[in-house]
Amino acid sequence: MTTDILKRPWCAGEVTITYLTHQKVTVVQTPSFAAPEKDEINAQNIMKYLAAHDFRLADYGISHQFLSDALNWVLSVDRHWIELQRHFHGRARFAKIVDDCISRHASSGASSIAQATASQDQIPKH
Repeated sequence: MTTDILKRPWCAGEVTITYLTHQKVTVVQTPSFAAPEKDEINAQNIMKYLAAHDFRLADYGISHQFLSDALNWVLSVDRHWIELQRHFHGRARFAKIVDDCISRHASSGASSIAQATASQDQIPKH
């Protein structure tokens, strides 16, 4: 999640489709993310919350209520959240995110992608 990710209509639409199709989700939260207030994303106010008003998600079967339900779902505390650490950069940042996802979903014997990437980064390039 970045600063305004949920305000982007197509991103909100993707979250809604994920919600409606009962898919699993792991949220990666950047330091800049601030969750919206509950009243900002209720069905009556959702159009004011979204950044653009020239889109037609309803044409794809996505109602205001579906949007509201989906955003509340993805922001709920029982979702899998990973907080992005500022001190990781480049491939190491991506590898840390993948490791965090694997550690949440895989058995305790999962290999560490971050460690493998860190080792590869130390190999001199020719």
